[in-house]
Amino acid sequence: AIVPARVVEAQALARRTVTLRHAQIGSVLGVQVEASAARAILERLGFLRRATHPDMDVWDAPSFRPDISREVDLIEEVGRVRGFDAIPEELPSIRASRDAGPRQAAARRAREAAVATGLSEAITYAFVSPADLVAAGAPAATVKLRNPLGEEGSVMRTSLLPGLLHAAARARRRGERDARLFTVGSVFVAAGGAPPEERLALAALLVGGRSAWMARPEPVDVWDAKGLARSLVLRLLRREAAIRLALEAERPAALHPRGASLIHVDGKRIGSMGPLHPDLCDAFEIGAGVIVDLDLESMEAIGSSPLKFVPLPRFPASARDLAVVVADGVAAGDVERAVRDAAGDLAEEVELFDRFVGGNVPPGHASLALHVVYRARDRTLTDLEVDARHAEVVSAVEKRFGATLRS
Repeated sequence: AIVPARVVEAQALARRTVTLRHAQIGSVLGVQVEASAARAILERLGFLRRATHPDMDVWDAPSFRPDISREVDLIEEVGRVRGFDAIPEELPSIRASRDAGPRQAAARRAREAAVATGLSEAITYAFVSPADLVAAGAPAATVKLRNPLGEEGSVMRTSLLPGLLHAAARARRRGERDARLFTVGSVFVAAGGAPPEERLALAALLVGGRSAWMARPEPVDVWDAKGLARSLVLRLLRREAAIRLALEAERPAALHPRGASLIHVDGKRIGSMGPLHPDLCDAFEIGAGVIVDLDLESMEAIGSSPLKFVPLPRFPASARDLAVVVADGVAAGDVERAVRDAAGDLAEEVELFDRFVGGNVPPGHASLALHVVYRARDRTLTDLEVDARHAEVVSAVEKRFGATLRS
């Protein structure tokens, strides 16, 4: 068979043309290189200068350098031949910036408030184990990682509690029996089949004994949690929080049935507090402890009250103590508010300082002792004025709660 003839001719390889700006060399390498020095280096490497301009050159890459296609490739060749050790070591300039947005500002304020109450921050991860969420009584995870490093970090957390519990357990294993920890971060929760929502939260954990001076330390209890919760809310919102016992249907699974409470501000629920459930303490081997959990998103929606400054008092105060016996189900916070409302503008301070059961207190009842400070801004109060206003306070508490004065 006759094969048709073919004519094979060599064709010149197309050269890749790359533009090199002189100012860009110093910008990338961090050190200025003269244009003449850069040209000499590239020409020794076989690059052909096609055009020259005041601020840039146009180069043809040699055929044996298929890796050269961009401006940064030419700059790398200049830096390599000149020597990377010729580039000076300098710290990068860092400019302080403001918070990136409302979430960062809210997180910063929460951290400042927690530190001001004597807590230490624990750095926790947003990736947790599903088993930890189950152990902590948290909602099941709805966001799962596609390529987790392991089972310990395979889902996004729905509660800050597992990270805090692990931090406290780690501290106990190293001999630190008392822990005052907090963490601020995002939780990823979904309700009613809706897509997961990222919410900013704060959780604080108290484990071990209450600090005491010249006295035997006592373990922390629900009163420590209540004081911490009120302090955090006052620092963040500058208003009082209403703390009420949680009903069984509302009680977070992580809290003990006795002492579990919900935190409300202006009638809106912003968190929970109370002693940890014994099963949870055993699972994480931390002993007894209390927790305060706040939803910072809800608190931001409420908003903080503006700061108000008042002059130092010019006139003396008069103090009275009040001890009443009420039914065991009456909340001490409700009694405090009733006393403050009845005392009116003369009440500078109302504080519950004792709760007693047993003894001569009837079963199913509790004795509440309150300290009331009366002061007027424009005059010195007489004993008759204070006694009359205090009698109105006693009458209001007796009528509202069916209370009796304790003798």
